[in-house]
Amino acid sequence: MNSTEPAVTTGSSTNESLHDAVARECRRLEGEMEERKRALKVLKPLAREGSIARPEDLARKAKALRGFAAGEAHRGLQLDALLRLVDDWERDRANRLRRILAQEIKTQCDAAGVALRVVSKDGPIELRLDPLAVILDLDKGKASLCFAKVELGKCAADAAEILKTWKKVRTELERPFDAARFFAACRKTYLAALSASGGHDGDRVEILEILPHLALEMQERKFRANPVARNFRSYGKAHCAFDVWRLRQTQGLTQNGLRVNFGVASGATPYQKERVVYLEGPDGQDGQYTLTIFFTRA
Repeated sequence: MNSTEPAVTTGSSTNESLHDAVARECRRLEGEMEERKRALKVLKPLAREGSIARPEDLARKAKALRGFAAGEAHRGLQLDALLRLVDDWERDRANRLRRILAQEIKTQCDAAGVALRVVSKDGPIELRLDPLAVILDLDKGKASLCFAKVELGKCAADAAEILKTWKKVRTELERPFDAARFFAACRKTYLAALSASGGHDGDRVEILEILPHLALEMQERKFRANPVARNFRSYGKAHCAFDVWRLRQTQGLTQNGLRVNFGVASGATPYQKERVVYLEGPDGQDGQYTLTIFFTRA
């Protein structure tokens, strides 16, 4: 054999080197596949309609996306431009959501024939969709629906969700109302409280002393016939305040020679929320925290 001819390698070293190289590439490709799967898992929820209206979701997913930036595998994902867009969106999310929501909620209210009024544009944004106040927290992407400063419902700061929740809360709040029955229930529970305390007609009684008894008086017939939990309908501060509001609307504060009065909470009392009830004005403004109820001759 000519000593200048290359030797043919028949050992295992070449085969093992090829095997190692293929295995290494397989591991690399599998790693890239896993990175892409993880990125896709994070991105897909963001692609759903309305998902960016919830800033906490956006922030969480953006954080997960940024996690891919650390490591060689991220370079092949080509997400840098998207991450910059997410960063810009997060920085301007409140103003962006304000602009989007303002247009969408006006459009949907107009379509539904619901009167919309802007009460406050600063601090927490407050809208009025009678009879409810809608308080918007754009930093958190949340909306609270309230009456008499009591939260009765909450949802995402999304026009469709707000209208849906508004209809649900309003339906629950606007129960059948009989002004004479409500006046009589206030009078009955007021006199019972006076009897228990040894007071005299005309004395002031704290509203929240009679509220539990008033709640029982305002139950529907099925509860009175069978007073079990499933037949009980909640009747809290907001329900009481709403019925007082309706009593005023129907000019029912004076009946049978008597007038029901509500004493305004003064000093530090308005801050003692366990003692007071907020009574709204005719259009939701100029309301007052009230502490007592009493009757006088008309």
